[in-house]
This record gives sequence, structure tokens and C-alpha cells, in this order.
Amino acid sequence: MAKTKITEDRYSVAEIAEDIKNKIRSQEFSANERLTETALCKFYQVSRTPIREAFRLLENEGFLVYTHNSGVRVASISVEDSVKSIEIARELNCLAVNGAIENITPEDIESLREINRMLLDTDKNEERNKLDHKFHSLILERANNAPLSEHFKLQSKNDVLFESILPIRDTRAPHTYTEHENIINALESRDRELAIEYMRIHYMMALRSIQKKLQEYMENQPAKKRKRNKTS
Repeated sequence: MAKTKITEDRYSVAEIAEDIKNKIRSQEFSANERLTETALCKFYQVSRTPIREAFRLLENEGFLVYTHNSGVRVASISVEDSVKSIEIARELNCLAVNGAIENITPEDIESLREINRMLLDTDKNEERNKLDHKFHSLILERANNAPLSEHFKLQSKNDVLFESILPIRDTRAPHTYTEHENIINALESRDRELAIEYMRIHYMMALRSIQKKLQEYMENQPAKKRKRNKTS
């Protein structure tokens, strides 16, 4: 993390928030772990104000949660809620591809293919997630459905923590690429039923991968805590 001296404090709010996010992604901060202003002020060598502002930012993004009795804690990922979230995303994307079939242009098809190629070529998890969002967002735009877009925005906000901790893996990327290509080909041929079916299959396969990652994530949580306790 860059040590840019912007104010009297050693780090800016944005830098602190990003570093906390990275610690959550790497599970250095475990799910449900309590974060205290005192400890973080000492760690970052800053006053309480930037820590509190960073907390607010991360609460809005879904990385942290505040409760009256237990203070600020790292948000947890529920297996059941995550599965339901993927199922909701599947249905939203099936509606999007159904609406886009009449409006998709040859230029859109080429854009989707270029995004998909970039997704396959990148070796950065965060970039891979962004490209996946860009792919599905373009299809959503062509659906020309304002209420559906609002549901997508809410869904995306809820998935920030989930996608940050459990990104598309290197081993999953080639499968994602192939599934995307099937969707693109169906859109290009304007085969509505096939496009919807390929979108549904895409999310079914993604769900299988996510369930495995969730299991590993949940199994790793106690190990992280035990390791920290031994060194504290």
C-alpha cells in the first residue's frame, strides 16, 4: 500500500479501506471478526476519523457490518444465501438475454467476443470479475428493460463481498469463456430458446464451482483463527 502523506494522518481513507478489503479477501481478517478502531489506529498510525470513514465506506460496500451490541465486524458469507443469490442472478440474466435477442447488433456481438477474449487472457482475478460483469451488463443494456436494470444493480451490490473473496478461478476461466461463446453464438443467430438455455447452463456450472469454493472457504475459516491465536 502506498504511503502517500495527504493529511496529518499517514494514510488516506481510501488507502485504509482498500487495505482492509485486501485483508478480508486474503482472509487475514476472518468472517465475523471484530475490528476495533483502537487497534487499526495503532496499525495505520492514524487518528480515529479516517478509520471511522473507512468503516462507513466498507459498510456501504458490504464488506463490514455494524451491530449495536458487537460493533464493527467483517461480513460473513452464508452458503445458503450465496446459492440463492446465484439462482436469482441466473433468472435475471435469462430475462436479460431474452430481451436482448431482438436488439443485439453485429457490433455488440464483436464487443462481447472481445470482452470474452480479454477475460480468458487475464491472469488477475479482480480484472476477470470486472470483465464478466461487463459481458453480462452489455446484454442487459440491450434488453432495454429499466425495472430489470434496477434489480441487477441491487443484485450486484449484494454480491460485492462474495465475488471479492471467491473470484473466478484460473481453472474456471476457460469454461466461463466457452459458456460465454455459446451465449454469443445463440445471440448472433437470434435463437431465443438456445440463448436462454445456454445462459441457464452457464449459471448452473458457475454454481457448481462456487459451491466447491464456498466449502473450501468455510473449512479455512477455523484454521485461520487457530493460526492467529497461536501467534497472538
